[in-house]
Amino acid sequence: MKTYIYLLLFISFSSYGERIYTMDKNDFINQFNDSIALQKIYCYNEKGEKIWLNCNENFQLTIKLSNNKEYKLMLQTIRYKSGKIKASEYNAWWPSKKISSYDIDNVVSFKIINLAALFAEREVPYFEINNIKKNIKFKNDSIRNKFQTGTEFVINLKKKDEINNDLKILENLSYNIKFKDNKKTEYGIVQKISNDSIYISNDYNENMSLANKRKYEIYKYSISDISELELLKSGGWSLKTIKMEEFIVNIEKTNKDSLKNYQCWYAMNPVNGKINLYRYWLTNRGFVGITESNQKIFWYEGE
Repeated sequence: MKTYIYLLLFISFSSYGERIYTMDKNDFINQFNDSIALQKIYCYNEKGEKIWLNCNENFQLTIKLSNNKEYKLMLQTIRYKSGKIKASEYNAWWPSKKISSYDIDNVVSFKIINLAALFAEREVPYFEINNIKKNIKFKNDSIRNKFQTGTEFVINLKKKDEINNDLKILENLSYNIKFKDNKKTEYGIVQKISNDSIYISNDYNENMSLANKRKYEIYKYSISDISELELLKSGGWSLKTIKMEEFIVNIEKTNKDSLKNYQCWYAMNPVNGKINLYRYWLTNRGFVGITESNQKIFWYEGE
């Protein structure tokens, strides 16, 4: 009896705050096909706002036919081809293997329901993916063009007692550096390197300086004034300090074309469609891509 009561309570709470979304027939036809499992679909929330939803097991699609009958289908199983909708039927108690087929001409409405209302996924405002991708390509092509010609100074660090433990300090990359006067940078971006000097910001950008409650500054130091580098350890929870005195420092002028693997790049945040600029940050395991958003640093998680 208790089990039955708990089950009813769970169902009641799960239905609380249920969100319903809609799409018209043209939206359905334009998105679904017979071969590709969609990761996202666009639809409309109860306010009539166009949004993106993840196409997964948390959503059910209810179709209403011209005879007023409704059929519940698992959203992530839907396929559409030649006027036919095919999908697994929704079953509240156990996964259904039954595949049903419906004529698109007989469907009068589509309704999407969130099956995990207590853990509702965040609505994402609609953005045009293809236009964003074109914009990203244009921006990244512009960066690549800048690396085709010209030279810049690079600080090469070779560990005195090891063969394969070389490090590089390059322009436009991010570093945690401590200088001999105890000033530090935190995700600082190297602005310029000359044959004897380094110009680097104290923070990743002005937003991070606001988060850290300090003035955004560009430091100018002699390269010989660099005391330590702080590198993120494996696991990502603490920093490892390495001293410059452990390295042989070599400053050389290098063709930019040979440094194209270290250039910054633009990528789209798949959650909100925002275009972010990523830069490499030196860690104990090499360089990782990072960006700033809402006064926080995020790692690059793309391919």
